[in-house]
Amino acid sequence: MFDESATELQGAARDLPPAGLIAVAWVGFVLAASLIGLRLYVRITENRTLQSDDYCLITALALLLVNAVLQTLQTQSLYYMVKNRAGQVPGGQQLVDQGNDYVRYQFAIIGLFWTVLWSVKASFLALYSRFFRSKPRYRRAWWCTVVFTALAYIGCWIASAWTCHPPSTYFQFGKCDKAVDDAGSVIAISYSTAVDVLSDILIILLPSGLLRHLQVDKRHKLGLASIFGIGLVRIPCAIIRWTQIVLTARTDPVGLAVWSLAESSISVMVGSLPALKALFTRTVNRTVQRSYEGDVDRLNNQDFELDGPQARRNWLHRDAMLLDERCWPESQERITHESLETQDDNAAFSEALHKNEGFEPAHR
Repeated sequence: MFDESATELQGAARDLPPAGLIAVAWVGFVLAASLIGLRLYVRITENRTLQSDDYCLITALALLLVNAVLQTLQTQSLYYMVKNRAGQVPGGQQLVDQGNDYVRYQFAIIGLFWTVLWSVKASFLALYSRFFRSKPRYRRAWWCTVVFTALAYIGCWIASAWTCHPPSTYFQFGKCDKAVDDAGSVIAISYSTAVDVLSDILIILLPSGLLRHLQVDKRHKLGLASIFGIGLVRIPCAIIRWTQIVLTARTDPVGLAVWSLAESSISVMVGSLPALKALFTRTVNRTVQRSYEGDVDRLNNQDFELDGPQARRNWLHRDAMLLDERCWPESQERITHESLETQDDNAAFSEALHKNEGFEPAHR
């Protein structure tokens, strides 16, 4: 302890040591990198090429790596400030030096945080652009969403710079503690969170109209809706991060760092999931197909010279499989080709589904 009046650390720092915060940063990156790696494997093995949405996610992953490095470098100064507030380490020039290091890293970390999130948004927008090539009304809505999302990103940078008055004092520790700075910080994070959530909702709603015209069964529609709406997973993280800043940022900067790392990592993971549905679907389909073929072989080789209920069950099982085998090609063709209102729309959507490999109808 630095003196007798020292107290225990407050907030997340009480239970999470510096090594724990660094672990949060790198575990999140490793998980995101693993999913991105699987996504790229699916795309390359199926399409032999990468699409624009893949490159957006690769950019997001690279920025997430830089963010993890900066968070690792910032951890020492972050915990020094927390310990100083608890009276466990001295102030003076050492605190000023550590504080200046903290604010410099923090500006870059905040910028990387927003850029990671917006790179994932760009990935979804790039994916959806292929769906709307022959749909002028949807194309206009897509462009409106693109413009709003881009302007919102620029606004996040401007709002972040104006959390200090004047902005030139941003990198001087202790110069952003005025009442107007506190108010500016609340306004900036509230704006950033609002446009972050709103842009996510707009992106989620973009393909919703296509689902209404898609001529597939309810199960496939629900599957597509779950993929289009997967961005909803990230919204609670954004709201929790907002509460961390507005309510406890001055007293719990470690908690803020944890939720920022969690949101950015989860965002990249969520962005990789649509394409991974194809890998999961094919694995399940191969398992089901092997089981199906094994059942048919056993039925074909089985002696049906049986009496009673067992014989009836065996015959019904075989007849049901034969009926399914004859009817499925017609059903499969209907699901694959009767997609949208017009033949051109169907071709565009089918092409997009094939390239994405995450929206293909599941085969029995």
